[in-house]
Amino acid sequence: MSEASIDAALVAWVNTFGFTGADSIQTLDDLADGVILSRLLQDIDNDSYFKGLDQPTAQSHDPSNWVLRWNYLKRLFRDLERYYTEVLGQPPFAAAYLPNLSMLAKDANVAEIRKLMSLAVVAAVQSEKRENYVKKIQTLSSEQQTALMVELSQIMRDSNVEDNEVDPSKSTVFDDEYAETTEKVSELQEQKDALERAYGELKKEHQDLQVDHAALLEHWTDTHSKLETSEQTVQTLTLRANINAQRELDQLRDELQVLEPRLAEKETEAKTQQALTDSLRKQVGDLSQKAEAAKALQDELDELVHVAEQAKKQESTIAKYKKKLNDMSELEQQLKSLEDENASLTQQIQDTSNTDKSLQTYKATFAQLEEEKAQALSSIHTLKDELERAQDKIQSMIESSSKSAAEISLLQQKVQEMEADQHPAPDSENEDLGELGLELAGTSKTQLKIKISRLEQELRRWRCSGANAQPVEDDKDLRAQCVQLQQEKALLAEQLHGLVTLESGGSLDQVVDLRKQLLQTQQNLAAAKIALRDLTDSLAALEQELFEAKTELSMVGKDDLEAIVILKERNSARIKEVEGSRNDLARKVRELEVECLQQTRCLNEMSIDDAHHKVKGDQSSDVHVKETTLERENAKLREKKKVMLDQLEQLHKALQLARTDRDHLKEKLARAVDNDESSQLRAELSSVKQENRLIHSAYYDLAMRMSQNSVVVARASASPASWLAQQRKLLDRQFERGPDEDKQQQPSPSIHLTDNQLHSNRLSIMRSKFKDEHPFEKRKAEAERIRQKYVDRIPVICEKVEKSDIATIDKKKYLVPADLTVGQFVYVIRKRIKLSPEKAIFIFVDEVLPPTAALMSAIYEEHKDEDGFLYITYSGENTFGFEEL
Repeated sequence: MSEASIDAALVAWVNTFGFTGADSIQTLDDLADGVILSRLLQDIDNDSYFKGLDQPTAQSHDPSNWVLRWNYLKRLFRDLERYYTEVLGQPPFAAAYLPNLSMLAKDANVAEIRKLMSLAVVAAVQSEKRENYVKKIQTLSSEQQTALMVELSQIMRDSNVEDNEVDPSKSTVFDDEYAETTEKVSELQEQKDALERAYGELKKEHQDLQVDHAALLEHWTDTHSKLETSEQTVQTLTLRANINAQRELDQLRDELQVLEPRLAEKETEAKTQQALTDSLRKQVGDLSQKAEAAKALQDELDELVHVAEQAKKQESTIAKYKKKLNDMSELEQQLKSLEDENASLTQQIQDTSNTDKSLQTYKATFAQLEEEKAQALSSIHTLKDELERAQDKIQSMIESSSKSAAEISLLQQKVQEMEADQHPAPDSENEDLGELGLELAGTSKTQLKIKISRLEQELRRWRCSGANAQPVEDDKDLRAQCVQLQQEKALLAEQLHGLVTLESGGSLDQVVDLRKQLLQTQQNLAAAKIALRDLTDSLAALEQELFEAKTELSMVGKDDLEAIVILKERNSARIKEVEGSRNDLARKVRELEVECLQQTRCLNEMSIDDAHHKVKGDQSSDVHVKETTLERENAKLREKKKVMLDQLEQLHKALQLARTDRDHLKEKLARAVDNDESSQLRAELSSVKQENRLIHSAYYDLAMRMSQNSVVVARASASPASWLAQQRKLLDRQFERGPDEDKQQQPSPSIHLTDNQLHSNRLSIMRSKFKDEHPFEKRKAEAERIRQKYVDRIPVICEKVEKSDIATIDKKKYLVPADLTVGQFVYVIRKRIKLSPEKAIFIFVDEVLPPTAALMSAIYEEHKDEDGFLYITYSGENTFGFEEL
């Protein structure tokens, strides 16, 4: 298309906005000042992005002030380019369509104005109000529409081809101008800094001159006052005083004459400095305006450079703050545990200090007590050894008595057998008795009677000698001693109780008495042991006699059996008496040993208490070593206490710092959340605009393909082939006919076949794999559990359409906040599948495109499935392609 037709189309499109009076345009030259362009940009997006766009000043209309127009046009173009790339999500403009703003500002070049206005129209038809702008284009003539559409499609196609990457060798004039501007701004900034330094030095000199001037004025006033006073005193003084006063007056006048020219010089210097400062102030004012403009440009440049870095830093800081907030509970628990440890350590230190005091009291008597303890232990060990030997002897005597009882029982059995065989046959008597009969046959009754008489005499003699009465008497004596010892034991217990409750006053005398009683009990114990030894000897003698009686019993005849039985009974009774007395003596010995142990323990305790109050002897080497070790341990404990106290103070400081950090983190987190919400809103707005732009581009590409393909045009004239167009046509047909006509009218077989194919294709495309993989009861139970646990969340199943060229998402199941919009959810999906900005994506709920501004909660209430999930499918731009019939 020709450039004239494009210029006419742009002028006609701008006039559709209703500019009247001075704002109406006839040619593109009227757009060179940027006023109409700024109004067009504010009309495109006046709510957020171009809201604060200011109008050019009156000086910018002056042809000589082309720099101001260039700055204004440059700001407009920068905002337009940022809006096109950041808000609309489009790739940057191609280098061939970038205008030369310096030529536009100087000469009002029509070609550059055409480029700038074409870019503005491209941004307008892809903004949120693109329907209005498309309608305005449709009001133009067919030639103008064609020229404008061809120009716009060429710009968008070339921009997509270059795709954000520009060859450094193809740098535009804009970059050169920007570099020149930055150099000029830096030079102006340096000049401004030099002027500011000169101004500061001059200001300082001016202040010094003012101080000198004030001092001179004060001196002049003083001299003038002195002069007046001197003139007054001249009249009253005498002639002599008058001469002196005149002399002083002359001197003061001379000084005044000298000071007056100096004062004049200082005043002239002050005037010159004031004039110089005024001129410098004017220059500083002019330079400050330029510096402010340059600073604004530099700030904008810095903002553009640091926007991405700040966003990343904010995300990282938010994550760190969340992690720190989670770790604060662990720090508090550690602090509590350290405080408990500190309390326990302080308690231990107090206990050690108390033990030090008590330890010093036990040092003097420690060695003496150990010696006494060793002596008592040695005596106890000797007594125990003697008692064990006595017990062994008694055990052996018991075993021998049991053996003798067994032998006596055997003898009784033999006697019974002999009594049963008193009238045997004379021929078979020797044969029945065996060896015993042979022995009896070799002895005579006289020999047996002699032996029996001898045994009776020995028994009678043993009885007469008092050996039998001696154990009984010993038993009585031992019983009396036992009673006496029990009384003494009770007395000692009372004394022990009195000693325990007694103060330190007369404890030494009682200790001596207790020592005497201990010695007496030890003597009684030795006497009891001697008596026990005598009884064991007598018991051994009786056992020997019993053994001899047993050996001689085999030679006793039948006539003396009764005497043997009586002797056995007497011996067993004596043995039982002796064993009973032995057991009593052993029990008494054990009781006496226990009493001795108690008395020695009581004596040791009393000696320790008495040494605590009265005895202060020299310390032994062992005690000294122990004392030094204890002192070292105390020193170590004190150092450990200091370390723990320092750690506690550090922990307190760390806790305070952590609390302050937590407060700062909460504030920063709140600000970050606000920034995140605003960034989410911007992202939502950009995603919505990008989706609308992509839909418009899809429609435009479809129209271009249909216009270029006659076969497609012929097919489209018969019936629409795309799925969306077919749905719209069916809906339009139903609204036009009504329900009754729709029932009466039957579709043709070809149309019916096409509808079935479309329905089957839709079912195959929109069928959820999640439903196929999981039964209905399981899905419903899981959805109810999720809704009960997370009331403010919505369970969503997001799946890809089978024939779509978009990448498959890594996760199907999502818990979406109820206040999230559809556009924000689409943005999340794009981030999850890492979709490039130039690719479009569409989501379907029940085979319908939901509005992007709608809330997910409203979509859930309207389109949720029977199992409680909301099923969403997404696809690319090929979803709107042709269906294969």
